[in-house]
This record gives sequence, C-alpha cells and structure tokens, in this order.
Amino acid sequence: MRWVVWGVGWLLWAQEAVWPGRILFELREGFSAERLPPELVELRDRVGGRVRLRFPQLPLKDPTSRPIWLLEYTADLHPTYVAKLWRRSPAVLYAEPEYLPAPLASPTQTLYLPSDTLDNPYLRHLRVLGAWDSTHGDTSVVVAIVDTDVKFDHLDLVDNIAYNWNDPINGIDDDGDGYVDNFQGWDLVGPSYSGSGSFTPDNDPRVLPYSGHGTWMAGFAGATTDNITGVAAAGFKCRILPVKVAPDNQPLLYAAYDGILYAAQHGAQVVNCSWGSTFYSQAAQNFIRQVVQTYDPLLVAAAGNIPPDTPATFYPANYDGVLAVTAVDTHDVWWGTVQIGYGIDIATTGAGTTVHSNNGTDHSYFKMGATTSGASAIASGCAALLRSWRPDLNAYQIAELLRITADSVEPQNLPHLRYRLGRRLNLARAVATRDTPACRVTAWQAYDTNDSLFFAGETFFLSATYTNYLSPVSNLTVSIEPLTPYLQITSPPYAVGNLGTLQSHGQTIPFSLTVQPSCPFNAKLPVLFRFQGDGGYSDYQVIELPGLNPAYVHLDSAQLRTTLCGNGRVGYYDPPTNRQGRGARWAGSSESWLFEGGLFIIDDTSAHLSTRAPLGGMYNHFAPAQAATHRTQGLYEIGEVPFLVSGGLSAPKPFTIQAQAYALRREPANPFVAFLYRLENYSSTDGYADLSVGWWLDFDVGNNPATDRAALHPTLPMVYAYNSSSSRFMGAVLLSSHILQRRLGRTDTFSASPPSYIHLARQPGAVSSTTGDIFVVIAAKGVNLPAGGSDTVALALVGGYTLSELEMNAEAALTWYACFVQGNEPLVDLGPDRTLCQGDSLIAPPGLSSYTWSSGQATPVVYPTQSGLYWLLVQDAQGCWGYDEVFLTVNALSAPQVAFSPGLTVSVGETFTATEQSGAPCQYQWKVQTPTGWQTYTGSSFTHTFSAVGSYTVWLYRRDPSTGCTDSLSWEVTVTTTSHLLGSEAFPALYPNPTKEGFVLWWRGAVRGPFRLLSLTGQLLWEAPLEPPGSWYALPPNLPAGTYLWEVGPYRGKLAILP
Repeated sequence: MRWVVWGVGWLLWAQEAVWPGRILFELREGFSAERLPPELVELRDRVGGRVRLRFPQLPLKDPTSRPIWLLEYTADLHPTYVAKLWRRSPAVLYAEPEYLPAPLASPTQTLYLPSDTLDNPYLRHLRVLGAWDSTHGDTSVVVAIVDTDVKFDHLDLVDNIAYNWNDPINGIDDDGDGYVDNFQGWDLVGPSYSGSGSFTPDNDPRVLPYSGHGTWMAGFAGATTDNITGVAAAGFKCRILPVKVAPDNQPLLYAAYDGILYAAQHGAQVVNCSWGSTFYSQAAQNFIRQVVQTYDPLLVAAAGNIPPDTPATFYPANYDGVLAVTAVDTHDVWWGTVQIGYGIDIATTGAGTTVHSNNGTDHSYFKMGATTSGASAIASGCAALLRSWRPDLNAYQIAELLRITADSVEPQNLPHLRYRLGRRLNLARAVATRDTPACRVTAWQAYDTNDSLFFAGETFFLSATYTNYLSPVSNLTVSIEPLTPYLQITSPPYAVGNLGTLQSHGQTIPFSLTVQPSCPFNAKLPVLFRFQGDGGYSDYQVIELPGLNPAYVHLDSAQLRTTLCGNGRVGYYDPPTNRQGRGARWAGSSESWLFEGGLFIIDDTSAHLSTRAPLGGMYNHFAPAQAATHRTQGLYEIGEVPFLVSGGLSAPKPFTIQAQAYALRREPANPFVAFLYRLENYSSTDGYADLSVGWWLDFDVGNNPATDRAALHPTLPMVYAYNSSSSRFMGAVLLSSHILQRRLGRTDTFSASPPSYIHLARQPGAVSSTTGDIFVVIAAKGVNLPAGGSDTVALALVGGYTLSELEMNAEAALTWYACFVQGNEPLVDLGPDRTLCQGDSLIAPPGLSSYTWSSGQATPVVYPTQSGLYWLLVQDAQGCWGYDEVFLTVNALSAPQVAFSPGLTVSVGETFTATEQSGAPCQYQWKVQTPTGWQTYTGSSFTHTFSAVGSYTVWLYRRDPSTGCTDSLSWEVTVTTTSHLLGSEAFPALYPNPTKEGFVLWWRGAVRGPFRLLSLTGQLLWEAPLEPPGSWYALPPNLPAGTYLWEVGPYRGKLAILP
C-alpha cells in the first residue's frame, strides 16, 4: 500500500492508502461489464480480474450519470499501474485506484465530571441554546455516523439511537432491506479484513471493549440531551444511526462510501464524515453527486487535520455537494493545526469542547484539542436540528442556510486567514431566518482564444453559472476582485437580474483578467466573487484559478502536438493523472500515444529522474526555476522553460537546464518536435564527466498493451514503438552528435528503482525489439560538463502511420537540426506588410528546390487575389527550410459590367455604343481600333461609328483613384455591311484581359454555351461548359502566352494571355 502520514502535535493519524487489487472506472455509452471492448476483456483476463458494479444498490436518477465499475484483480501489480493500462481503451472515461480514507483525531486526556448536561462550550458558542428556544428537533430526523464504530449502548447514546423497529433482532430480515437484524445500525466490514476479498458484515457496529473515533463523533452530534447524564448535543431529539465502515481497531475506512449509501438508503437526512484523504477521486465525486440527487442527504465532512498551508486538499470535504467544516476555538480564533482553505463553508467549535468517554460505563469526559472531526460532528448535529425545523428545504438549501446565517470570524483572525475559515455557525440565526437569498458559483470556466494557458502578461476570460438556493433575489449583480497582486481585473459588475429559488443563470458577458508580470509560476490564485441584490443582500465566494503562469507550455503547430515541462517531463506535467499536457498526439489525433516520459541525468552512481517511481509514485528531481514562455518566431513555435536539479539518488548537481522545444508551424516541414536541453554547470570548482542525458518514455500506441511493440532502428539514431497492426508509430530521435544509448523494456516488470535507471542509461541492451506494455530509453552518453561549462543535448519526438513515414520524419528532424545548428536556413524576405493591387506579384528567391505558398501554389511567383497573411516555405538542395510571411492588403476593382449596343457585330455606318454600368468610382479610358490607328474616349460610355468592314479591338482601361489600382479588358467588334442588331441584350464581358491564370465571364440576357478558346487560325484549343454569370474560369495548364480568340454562341472576342 501507499502510505502518507502526517503527525501534528497530539493528533493520532491522518493516513492514506491505496486499496490493493482494485481500480474504479466509468465506461462510455454502450459499454458495460457484459459488453467490454476486446482490449479490456484481454486485459481483465491478463490481470486475473473480474468487473462488477462498485455500488450495485445505487440507482441512477440523473440520466447523464453513469455507473461506477470496479475491477478486482489478483495480479501483483500496483493499482496506479493497472489504472494506467485500463485507461488506454477509448471505451474508458477514467480509471483510478480506490483510495482509502482514515479518521482524523481522538481526545487525549481525562478531564472532569461536568456539572450538568449543558457544560459544553460549543452550545453557547454556536448559539445552540437560542435555537433550542424554538425547536428541540424531532426523532424522525436521523444523523448517520459513518465511521470506525458507534457504541450504541453507551450511557449517553443509548436513548438517541435511531432503532429500526421494523427489523428486531430475531435472525430474520423482517423489513426485507437485505440486512438481517439491522436494528441498531450496521457493521459493513466486520471485525477484521485483510484488504482483499469480501467483507463479513454484521449487525453490531461496536468495537469492544472500548469504542473509538466514531463513538466520540456520535456524542458530538447526538448525545442524549436533557437526561441529567453526560454531555448535551445540538441535535437534541434527533437520532443517531451507527454505520461502521472499518475493521475493529484498524484506521482504514474500507467501506466509507458504502456507508454513505447505506445511511442515505436508511433514511439519514444528515451524514457525518469525520474522515478523509488527500487523494482526489473522480469516482467518489460522481458517487456523491448521484447519492445526493437520489436520496437528498446532507453530507457534512471534516476539512482535515493536516498542515494548513500544505498543497494538499482534503476529501470528501472539498467535493461538490459536501458541507466542509473546519475548527475554531470558543473565541472564533483559528487553531493552527487544522486545515484552512477557500473551499471551507463553515467553522464550528473544534477546540475545548467536551465529549464523553468511549467505554460507556463510567462518567469520565474528555476535552478535545483542535480537531475538525469533532467540528464536523457538531455541525452535523446542528444540521439535523435545522432539517427538523425546516423540512421544506433540501440538503443543499439546509447547507446554504447554515452558511449564509453564520457569523464572520475575520475580526478575530490574522489577515492571511481571510475567507479561508468560512463563517462560524450560528444555529439560532439559522432557525430564525426565513427570508434570505443564498447565491453561489456552481460552475465556472476560464479560457482564452488559443491554448488556455495563461502566462504572465496575457489576458483571459472568466465566466460562471450562478444558482440561488434560497429566497428570490432582485437586481442581483456579481463583481470579482483579485485577492493577490498577481491578477488585474478591469471588468465592471455583471448584472444577473432577478433570480428565483433554485434558479440558475449562465453568464453571457465574461470577466476579463490579466496575469501580472510578477505572477509566480504555477500559481493557484484566489478570486473573490461578490454578490449584491435588493433588500441589502450581500454575499461572497472565493474560487481558485489553478496553473496560472505555468511552468509548462503546449506546442500545437506541428503535425505532432506535445508539451514541454519545467519539471523535466515530456508530454504531461502531472503523470499519472495527465491533466496538464498534450502527451504526444500525431496528425490531429485526440489520443496521446505517450503515457508519460521525462528527462534523466545519470552517471555510474547517481540518478536524477523525472519519471515513475516504485508503487505508483513519481520522481521529482527537477524543479522549475521560473514560468515557461511561449512565442512564435518565423517558422517556429517555441516553448522555453529553465529548471534545476533539485534531488536525486545523490546530492543535487549544480546544473541549470535551459529547455527549449521547437515546433515548425508549416507543412511539410513539421512532422516532429525538437527538444533542446542546454545543461549549464554553474559550479566554479566541480566538473562532471561522462554523464548520460536522455529520456525514459512510456509509449502507449495502441488500445491494448499486449499489441504494443518497440524496436531499435538499425540505421537511424532512433528508438520507436508501434502497434501490432503497424498503423501507429511513435519514435524518439537523438539529434545531437553524442554517443547514442538506447534500451527497451516492459513497464510491468520494471522496478523503477534508481539502480534500474542507472543500468538502462549506462549499460548496453541485449534486445533490439520487445512486445507488451513497453518503454523505451534514448540518451546521449559521454556528456561532459567541466566547471562553468555547458553542453546541449537535442532529442525529438516523431510520429507516423507507417514505418517508412516514421523513418522519413526522423530523417527530416535530423536534417533540420543539422541546418539549425549550422545556421544554414535559406534566407527568405517577402518584404514588409503592405498594400498591393490585384495582379501585383510576390516573388520568392530563385534557385531553391521547392516552394510552398500559403495559397497552395508551388511556383516562385504568385499573384495575390485577396487580403490576408501570405507565407512562403522553401527548401534548398541540402534540405534546409527557409520561411517568411507577410500580411497583404489587396485592393481590387469591382467587376465590370459592359453593355454594347447594338452588339459586337455592327454594320458600316451604324452607331456603336459601349457603356460600363457597374457604377464603380473609376476613371475610364476607351481605345477603339480603326483602319488608320486608335481612337480614344473617356468616361463610362462612348459612341463610335465604324467606317469600314473588318475586325476591330476595343480596349477599356480602368483606374481607381483612391488606390491607384488599374485593370484592362478588350473585345473584338465585327463590322459588316449588314446590320446585326441584338436589341437590348448585353454582349458577354471577359476580364481581366490580359490575364495569367484565368478570367471571369459576365453577361446579361440569354446566352448559350459552351465557352470555346480558339487559335487565331480558328483551331479549337479548349472548351468548357458555360457557368452562371460572374463565374471564374481557370485557364488550362501549359497554355503558351499569346493572343487567342474566344467564342460563346454568336459572340466572339480576343483574349491575351500573359507569360
């Protein structure tokens, strides 16, 4: 098992464990235990497993909810590893170990005999006595104590147990609920449990002769009150349901969540959870949501007795749908050994409270130190009293009423605790209050316009969904404020308007936030939401925005998408959860073919690692020195992050690693991402020789680990993985000219100890290929770092769908690196951003091997036709890439609309009129060919009379005075001795003329095709169907420059084609 133990003062434990031989998961629609995909069937059988529902008794009320499944297996594999294998199937939404929570604290010393049943300071501190003036609760309201035990026959508990009168102890399941004789609670586990196999439940939730943690919690929540014995509890007449979820005298709550379900199904309106774990579980969160939606219990949980400013967060207190409770003393002052946080809802008296002994036979009592266990149980008793008083409210509403009516503790505490203790419960005010809104942020989203990584100096957006749980509120506004100097907010308050009871509103205009340059890396920053409404309503809530100014950066421009990380890792910053990073995704795939990977620096006796450790852990021997940066520079998308050697098998080495990742932004130059690690030895005295620097990579190229393969390439400095169908390939290449070290292995047999890494990085391997759940190693050997010296190790990730494609892409990466380090990229200069006229040219440097324009053309010269970004990628004879881009504003004249009367065939002496009808604000010049030369006209229309039979050219020249852009068109007029009047029909117009690539044909009236292109001798060269007016016709390729005749029906003209 994996254990993490904190010892703070007198606290007994705050332990965590992973349940061996089990993982939890959910499946996508269409899959179940009976309908597993083939890869999961094979994996299930390989680990000796069986799949069943984790909570078979839990119905799914919400149609969007999915059942939670359990894989139990016998293979000697850590659950973290098995969950990793299970997640590889596309049918799996998530898979995770099942984490075991533990109780939090116990009292330490016998104190005294209380003088009466009210001798418990929390009754006054939390204004319980004032609440009792209105209600003493009701026996129909039940608080479940889900815990280690409850001594139901204790002198101060026996009269307040929620006895199940429908199932007396007679050996028969009288009420048919599936539990025999559960008259006084239930033990879901039994007296002992080895950690595997089935529980042995029974109907005795005690641990004899002395009970423990759960019995004390029962006393806090529901000790019999007004009985002239022992202590009093806030619940008064409310009853206690004992639910034992741990083996006797063992602080692991194996059945904690089963206990919540049992309690909810047996009528508990409040469930106390004075226990927890610092492991987040998606399954537990989904389970809580389903239970609350189905049975409406109020779940109350302890915030945790763990060091208050550690990164840990305690669960289930911090799950959605749970009332999180921390502890203050009777003066509302935080006791420094309990957890604080912005997710805490309320505080109760967790220090100096009195509780009975746990043997139930004497009259000794204990005074508790700082404990959120007791604070949670006290809050549960108060919640039960309030539920009996307000049966009209659901669980969420009761929680909100307790919170909104509680008292501020800010004046009594230091400024850094502001908003991190919740409010101190005031039960009298909660009972007395009938009309108050209670608005909360129930969902939120932070986003930007690109990668949703928010670096220093960047602006991003924040929007939320707001829900009002209690009385309607009018004219609700929401504003936000930063609680640190690292965020700037300029947005005005957001007007929600009116919000009724249990009504929600989705924000339509987001808030705008800017990360300040001084922001620390990987910052988790609080943002305060303030709610204001009519009638004096005022409230607040704090959410935390994680991962601001991150120490990792995504590279999304290349055909392979990945992430550079400041902790030495590759692809993901946070294995095995893998929420921060791209992994390695090939050619637009949403699946990563890399599960985890990272850098190592190793010599014969020391190892500095960033990848997996034994028992599902991770080595963290590299630490970011500052946030990552991200920029585009010409052809490159560049990520950078510096990090330090902060741990390892030996003392940290005095190295700074300047990591850079290069992704080429344009195809076909970008089938790889290159990682350059510049190692700098900042010691002025110590040098380091013969280091191995490289990657350990766990490639997952298929859905099934049994189908994975790995190999060393025989000629390239590459190691690669592929699937058995040879349809997915992912490789790692050593780009720099160091001695190559490559190894292969299987993750299911890899110990992950530092010596095992040293062996992989230093010793030659015996195999050149392997199968199964593979890993690969590629490294540069013989790296020397003298005092004050440096060296650069360069590696690349490449992908492909075939081996030949992978090899080609690896060679491309090697060629690129050779060009890059030598500075041999060909120079390309498209000039500054500027304005052009349509028809102007963009010219590439001559003499290169290939040209790739953003327009898709592959010629040295292009003619931009519309405004936008134009880029050019070129390659020279050595395979080096050059690049430039320019933004062009392309001005073009509107399409001409020319009408000829009577047409383009006229008689000698007949009046010929040409009119440009588009109305474009152009300057017009016409030139008409005559037997003796050219006649010039200006204006949008002219009239001319031909004096002799023949064929004559008419040119129109247009100029836009605002842009200076020009164009020209020409037509052929046939003059005969006979009139060919065409009435009002407009002659076809063809433009531009002259042209290089094609033209637009326009006409009015009835014109019949096809369009024909003829030589001047009348030979048909090209024919095309007649398209609608205004259509573009691309000229056939390889048509020589020159003058041609065109023909559409009875109409003819000339077309000049430019070289």
